[in-house]
Amino acid sequence: MHGYASVVPNGSIYPSIYPVAKHINIVFVEPIVAPDYDKEILIPLRVRQEEYRIIAEKKAEEVRLALIAAQEADKARLAQIAVEEANARQAAPQSVILVPYIGGELIGSYGYSNAFGNCVNEPGVNNPHDGTNPISWAVTSQVPWIGASVLFYFNHVAVVTGIWSNGDIEVRHQNSGGAPHRYPRSEIRGFR
Repeated sequence: MHGYASVVPNGSIYPSIYPVAKHINIVFVEPIVAPDYDKEILIPLRVRQEEYRIIAEKKAEEVRLALIAAQEADKARLAQIAVEEANARQAAPQSVILVPYIGGELIGSYGYSNAFGNCVNEPGVNNPHDGTNPISWAVTSQVPWIGASVLFYFNHVAVVTGIWSNGDIEVRHQNSGGAPHRYPRSEIRGFR
């Protein structure tokens, strides 16, 4: 027999059993059902992945079409520049100025270099007034003449004021602090 022994006042030993607990409330718990991993996790994940893939493909196609449009625009712009250069060459004076070597003498006048201003605003610059920079202007001649606009290989323009007997070009220009006003022909892209 289980239980505890206790001594009663008359001295006898009676086994006594005490209940474990009184008034136990029984709560029934719903059985735990394991989630359906495929249905609740994998299938929604695959659906989202497919949605993202479709969005990414659409964006990639938009970027590809934008690149093609930009390339076509560049080709059209380059073709327009080529046409403008061809037209300018036909319209430019084609006479050759012969400069005899006279020991480094200057035919024309000395130029100048102004540190301030804007080179396209120099009086006498043949500006196409299309809002572009001088680096994109069409060359109309490879032969210099006094008063011609000098187009450099960098984004700058000047006006020819003189031609040296060795072929150097004397210019006047703005926005060129510390720059010379005499340039060798090798630094010049052409004239217009």
